[in-house]
Amino acid sequence: MIFRIQSYLQFLWHSKNEHGVHSPFVYSLLTKCFYKKASLAHHSFDLNLSPKKERLLNKMYHYFKFKSCVFYTPETPIDNTILQADLLYTSLDSIENVESFIDSLFSKAHNDTCFIFNNTYRNPETALAWKKICHHPRFTVTIDTYLFGIAFIRREQEKEHFTIRA
Repeated sequence: MIFRIQSYLQFLWHSKNEHGVHSPFVYSLLTKCFYKKASLAHHSFDLNLSPKKERLLNKMYHYFKFKSCVFYTPETPIDNTILQADLLYTSLDSIENVESFIDSLFSKAHNDTCFIFNNTYRNPETALAWKKICHHPRFTVTIDTYLFGIAFIRREQEKEHFTIRA
């Protein structure tokens, strides 16, 4: 519990809103998705998420208009029938070896795939896994919202990490 409080306070200290972002891609994501007040049709994900996480995931679903989604949980292995996914969702507390797991997900990814990692600050191990993901050379944009860790492969953009209040 102390770890979660400390990590949240550190997150608040380092986080920014749209005014501290100089990437057009991330600025647009924040202003047109994260901070948008419009009510959207609810898309159920059946992931047993908190209402705040469910709202953010729903906003992202409508903003990016994902066509194919892969939800990896310990109970459901990666679906091999999907060749490439627009959204790859997983929880970090269920991953044993982060590097090999991420490499296996890359086989399902394309240039604009959105990776969403849940439970990035559940314990020190998941926080370390999130740091490894942020430093992975194939991810060029990583966004820490404390609720989720979000990573993108965008070859047209320089590698950058954002800590955002969502």
